[in-house]
Amino acid sequence: MLDINLVKRCIEAMQKVTKTPITIKCRIGIDNEDRYEFIANFVKEISEIGIGTFIIHARNAILRGLSPRQNRSIPPLKYDYVYKLKKDFPELQFIINGGIKTIEECKDHLKHVDGVMIGREAYDNPIFLEDIDEEIYNSHHSQKFSREELLDWYLNYLDSDKREPSEFKIMLKHIFGLYKSQSNAKIYRYKINEAMQMLSSKPVRDFIQGQYQDHQ
Repeated sequence: MLDINLVKRCIEAMQKVTKTPITIKCRIGIDNEDRYEFIANFVKEISEIGIGTFIIHARNAILRGLSPRQNRSIPPLKYDYVYKLKKDFPELQFIINGGIKTIEECKDHLKHVDGVMIGREAYDNPIFLEDIDEEIYNSHHSQKFSREELLDWYLNYLDSDKREPSEFKIMLKHIFGLYKSQSNAKIYRYKINEAMQMLSSKPVRDFIQGQYQDHQ
């Protein structure tokens, strides 16, 4: 972002080889460069070469002194910067990102911008997405699935093909948050860890069976 000409050359190289629309995902600034004018000038310059959609994480990227993990929470959120971008560049599409954890927050942001990107919350708490279709898109589904049904489906997919041990562990890691805030969350995470050590889905399947029995 500090070298706009380099960004332009990268985009133009992509535009030469694909007709797929190219979007930009960026922060509002870098290190001590946190003025609104910085991100506004960046958007202006990049939009002039045919970029129409910007996904803005409303935090600065602190490259000196913070880890990637810390960069997801320590730099302050400045949603007002993204709102102002939409006002100043109404012809462009802006999707806001960063620290958004509830459907109500999504609805509030959609009063000001074109879209909302959910990142960390969807990973840490995937059930958060359960009501998105209904609440945001007014799309009503006749059937909702329990955590046990979703987990059973995922494990069937996991076991459907022979996988390397590293792949197996990674795929289990990605469902740690399925029971977030539930009374049995600690037991569930223990079973995931046990399955990782055994390289077998059996401990998690035993957990599922226990939940079915509890619900009967």
